[in-house]
Amino acid sequence: LFLRGRALIEQSGAHAALRSAELFRSAVTRDPQFAAAWLLLASASRAQLVFAPQRSAQAVADLREASANVLVLAPLWWAAHVVQGWQHHLRRDWLAMQRSLEKARELAPETSREIEFNLGTLHTQLGESDVALEHFRTAARMDPLSLLLCGLLQKELIIIGRYDEADAEYQRSRDLAGDREMVEHL
Repeated sequence: LFLRGRALIEQSGAHAALRSAELFRSAVTRDPQFAAAWLLLASASRAQLVFAPQRSAQAVADLREASANVLVLAPLWWAAHVVQGWQHHLRRDWLAMQRSLEKARELAPETSREIEFNLGTLHTQLGESDVALEHFRTAARMDPLSLLLCGLLQKELIIIGRYDEADAEYQRSRDLAGDREMVEHL
């Protein structure tokens, strides 16, 4: 269940967000101590806020439940603190989000795609596109096949007026697997 959900969530889009959440929910129902499954249930729930807004109330409830369980089960796992940052993002508490991401960075054995991605998201919210762009670029170097990261890079490049680079990234994205809805929207 966990592996099937993990493979699906990487594809992005509404179907992936909804179906992977079902798979992760089944995994944690079978093993409530499975911190990684709780983490990805939180991730799938967060994705539903973008791709399946009609389920936003349930997605927020699932995100809260999953992030609380990850932190209880694995308080020293850097990823648990990334998920806590998502809680702060929902409340638009940027200082608390930054503290959570700094704690994640402190606990992580090395630079993580997820930490960099979320730092990019934080700096986007703060209107610091140059800083956000660097975080998204670092994350994309770690995961060059991520269609979502490619779309976020394009968005930040457009915001700061680097249209040729944005177009090159868009052209590169055309060969990447997954649901193109988000990239086309961005």
